[in-house]
Order: sequence, then structure tokens, then C-alpha cells
Amino acid sequence: KGETPQTFTLMENDPDNTLKIVIDPAISTDDEAALLKKMTDEKIIILAAQDRLVIYDRANNRIKASPYDTTKKTVITHDDWVKLGATVRSFFLPTSFLAIAGFVFVSHFITAVLGSILILIIAPLFKTSPGLADAMRLASAAKVPVAVVFLAATPYPPLQAALWFGFVAFGLLAARRALITNGSSNNPMDGAAKG
Repeated sequence: KGETPQTFTLMENDPDNTLKIVIDPAISTDDEAALLKKMTDEKIIILAAQDRLVIYDRANNRIKASPYDTTKKTVITHDDWVKLGATVRSFFLPTSFLAIAGFVFVSHFITAVLGSILILIIAPLFKTSPGLADAMRLASAAKVPVAVVFLAATPYPPLQAALWFGFVAFGLLAARRALITNGSSNNPMDGAAKG
């Protein structure tokens, strides 16, 4: 009931993933190539036309058109649309979450590896020589407070880089081994241990 076409938008808050369900009896479904292009361009996943229900298969970039049963009338109420929307959300949200989580993990892992290489390069300036595993741990640990500041304060890149280097420098200084000269150590804990 009501004027057509009617458009129901899913995931409106995400412009890149916005999908539509359209009811438009005036649309011709005879030219499937043109219909496929329309549904792709306008991000329509379900199209209710005059004689057929057309579903767009995004994974395979094709459409499937099913003729209505002419022997009985079909009534879709508002509650039916709400249930359909909930079903679509329950499918897309976990999938999107897993994809985002995977991307974030991979991106953080790559930056940690690159950061550990940088740490190995600058470590001699702090008179220490960590192994790759220690450099990875330090690079990963230094990312945590920087990420918190990024979320809470500002996304200004130079500030983020400066904070990261600050935490790395602190970690390298804390991990620096005591220098031993002429058989004696400058670490005051050694004398306490011997006493």
C-alpha cells in the first residue's frame, strides 16, 4: 500500500555499505542486463517489481528473479519488514565486525614488525641490543598508550609519532644492560647481592 516506488535503506550510517530494498511495480524486469546494472549502481539487494521479486547476489554479481505466485495474494506488513531488517543486520554486522577485526589485527601486526625493525636500528644509540622478539614486544607495548591517546585526544600524526618514540626510548633505557668495566659493575644492585 502507498505510493511507489518505496525504498527501505539498510545500514544508513555506513555510506560505503548502505543497501536498499525497493518496491517499484513500474520497473521492467525483462532486460536482466539493465536490471543488474541498476541494482549494482544503486546498491539495491531486493527489488519487488510488478510480476517478479528480484534478488541481487553481490558475491557472484548476478540477479535471481522469481515470479510471484499468481494463485494467491501476498501481504507484507510493517512487522515483516522489521523482521527482515533484523535478519539482514544479524547477518551483516557479525561479518563486518570480523572483517574489521581481521584488518585491524593485520595492520597492527605489520606496524609492530616495522616498528621492531626501527627499534633494532636505533637500539645501539641507547647502548642496548635487544633481540627481534624483545623489539617486537617493545613495539607492540609502545602502540597501546599511543592508541589510547589517539582515541582520547587527537589524531595529529606528528604527535602520535613523538609519543611512540618517547615510549620506545623509555623502554630501551629501561632495558639497557649495566656496563661492566675492569671486572666491576656500575649497577648498585650487584654490590648488594654480594654483601
